[in-house]
Amino acid sequence: MDGRNGIELILIPLDENPDEFDVEVLSKDEIARGSRLIMEEKRLRWIRCRAALRQILATYLEVSPKSIQFEYDRHGKPWLVTSPFATRVPIYFNLSHSEGHALLGIGEGFLVGVDIEIITRRFDAQAIAGQLLTDSELESWKLLADLERPKALLDAWACKEAILKAFGVGILAGTKKVVLPRFPLPKAPFTLVHIDRNLERDIDPRTLQIPQFSLHEEAWRLSLLELPSGGSAAVAYPYSCHLHSLRSWREYPKC
Repeated sequence: MDGRNGIELILIPLDENPDEFDVEVLSKDEIARGSRLIMEEKRLRWIRCRAALRQILATYLEVSPKSIQFEYDRHGKPWLVTSPFATRVPIYFNLSHSEGHALLGIGEGFLVGVDIEIITRRFDAQAIAGQLLTDSELESWKLLADLERPKALLDAWACKEAILKAFGVGILAGTKKVVLPRFPLPKAPFTLVHIDRNLERDIDPRTLQIPQFSLHEEAWRLSLLELPSGGSAAVAYPYSCHLHSLRSWREYPKC
């Protein structure tokens, strides 16, 4: 797999070709979690998303998808159970889904965070910007033309969530604890302006023990992704790591 030399990204359409998703590989816990979702559309998307995760990870681990085991930290982040893979380079992954699409990032030996945001209804960009952005980011965002602001805000949301997920804390840790460059955000990979070192308090000990892990701004890159379905997506990954092109689930080998 390409991810063994960097970060691999897979875009998964959840509403197309449902027979491609082998839902029989899910654990009893995953089936139970999915069944708690009342809306059928959300339930089916969640189940397919988890099935795709297992099918793809199985190609890395060279095991059956159903045999893969996960454990969850206090933030709900899933980790691969190390046994019986303890002799391998650790595989890190991150999964995000929005509406009918999911985005999966995988790195063998490299942490990764991804986020995808697909908005199908109008939203109050001004109100969300005040909650999401720091004062300096908000000032920069307001200089954009009115028509540019909604997409720029979604891009910022995806970037902030991706880096916070790479840290293993998620967006609830506080989006203002990571500061982006001035708007419009660069199309090329970029680094953060600032990371609040107090985030360390919220980070799981397993993450802190990874040799490559750092809260220094220069240790990370962020890249915005072009989606055929529209919306915004971003990936956060170590500066020293190579990022491969976004691939489609349809062209990906499955177990």
